[in-house]
Amino acid sequence: MKKINMPQYAQKVLEGAVVGCLRQKYRESAHNRIELGAQCKQEITKAIVEAEFDPQLDLPLYHACQETIRRHCSSTIIQKSGGFDTVLECLKADFYKGAISDKDCSKELARRVEETMVDIHLDPSLHEACSIDVQRLCPDVVPGHSRGCADESGNAD
Repeated sequence: MKKINMPQYAQKVLEGAVVGCLRQKYRESAHNRIELGAQCKQEITKAIVEAEFDPQLDLPLYHACQETIRRHCSSTIIQKSGGFDTVLECLKADFYKGAISDKDCSKELARRVEETMVDIHLDPSLHEACSIDVQRLCPDVVPGHSRGCADESGNAD
């Protein structure tokens, strides 16, 4: 009980650790069929989607990538009227090109990409861009647990 009163174990830190743990279990659920409770899964997916629109809601990513955002994404944000969704899309585009040199930022972006790979609906840009193709080409595939068109062709991870 003594540890709980120590500053490094403050409630805010504990909440971040719990959410981080649950997000990790959510990512792992695609590979080892861990089943989170329905309500918990709903809240975790909500947190992931909300952070797509505002990276400040994903504190580990935001803290790791603050300098990278300033360096890589300032002009993109200004060009596209400063939307938060633009920030994450900019970071992901540079991540895919291998242009992010900060290892901590790259690690957090890899985590984000892994989370959105569990379910196409967690990446609003991907979902919007591919929704018609998913309906047309993969009508029998129920999204989630990394299922998508790749499952239909036998190429799923």
